[in-house]
Amino acid sequence: MKSLTAALLLAVATLTTGCFPADPNSNCEAGDRPRCRDNAPSYCEEGEGVGAAPEYRWWGVSCGSWTCDDGGDEPVCVPPPPEPMKAALTDEGCTLLTVAPPPPDRDSVAIDISHGPYTPQTPADLNVDEQGRRELAVTDSLVLEGEILQPLDLDGDPPTYQDDLTRDDAFRAFIVRLNEHVSFRGSVVSSVGDLHLAEVLICPEGEGVRPVFTFHPDGQWGPVSGLKVSTQVDGEDVAEAGPVDLIVR
Repeated sequence: MKSLTAALLLAVATLTTGCFPADPNSNCEAGDRPRCRDNAPSYCEEGEGVGAAPEYRWWGVSCGSWTCDDGGDEPVCVPPPPEPMKAALTDEGCTLLTVAPPPPDRDSVAIDISHGPYTPQTPADLNVDEQGRRELAVTDSLVLEGEILQPLDLDGDPPTYQDDLTRDDAFRAFIVRLNEHVSFRGSVVSSVGDLHLAEVLICPEGEGVRPVFTFHPDGQWGPVSGLKVSTQVDGEDVAEAGPVDLIVR
């Protein structure tokens, strides 16, 4: 009898509200405020209901490796906060900045790829396939040399790294901020293969300095199109390393 009573109450609730408590996609009512659900900015919208009452469901697109924040007027996806980089001075007088490997994208399927030791390779060292892409093995690291710049002031707050994944596109970008004036921004045109920045080496050369960027292929195999790193001073591009097209094998 108790189970029959519960079933009747559920049927009444369904007909009057259009919400199915057991279905996480339909537990909302008209006028519910947008909020974060399952790391996605979600909105209560009317769907195709069954019966006299309309059925309302939560609709949203996941923030992926970003984080959903509904502390303001509207829920939004925000990038992960910047992380301090380790800085060291080499015997050659270079400044070495290292980056911790990023966590795997929770929206992707993990593939077992052995990590290091790596063989440093510049684009000129790599073979070229029939489509004009440089072939990067999973045991290689890609080394991109930037242009010679005027001496960079590294004083001030410690350099930071931010994994700036654009959630609506299939590529990873990053920002390395040396200080409030100078930063390096990496990006690609499109990507299936996965690379991440491992370190930045800033070495004196003549009257200036040259930045060198090292990438590790610790993720998905496939093409990486238009990889480049732009040096920015006060938000303006002043130099560029790349672009280069790759295939991670």
